[in-house]
Amino acid sequence: MNREDVDWAGYWPAAVTPFSEKGDLDLGSLSALVEQYVERGMHGVVINGTCGEWFSQSMDERHATAEAAVAAAAGRLRVLVGCTANTAENVRVLASNAFRTGADGVLVSPPPYIKLFPNEVFAWYEEIGDLVQAPLAIYNWPHGTGVDIDTELASRLADLPSVV
Repeated sequence: MNREDVDWAGYWPAAVTPFSEKGDLDLGSLSALVEQYVERGMHGVVINGTCGEWFSQSMDERHATAEAAVAAAAGRLRVLVGCTANTAENVRVLASNAFRTGADGVLVSPPPYIKLFPNEVFAWYEEIGDLVQAPLAIYNWPHGTGVDIDTELASRLADLPSVV
């Protein structure tokens, strides 16, 4: 992977994940939402970020959400799939599925609810980068992780080969 080849730019809404009244994924509504983003000229979309309620989904549902969004985008806009999880192995599984379906990259925060120190955050992303070996966006989510990635840490993280 050469991160210099990644052309992420422009407007990227963070999509919500629609659910039915029964609480099931509503992938038809998700596809319609992605279609609206295409029609409105968005450059990309973030799927399964915090607004996407990834934490309310099973692993299978997270896979299905990524697959539906990538299929709906059909190459007309970039898709970044949120793969935040409490273990690096779960991030790897989610990221592998995202890239297998055609996602352009993944978005990962530090592990939720585990307040890491800066060196631990760096080691987390270093491990994720080694496991995923594909375009990786760092997600600063202080409310859920207890970690606020400051300028110094962000600068260190930017030197990791997978980080875009």
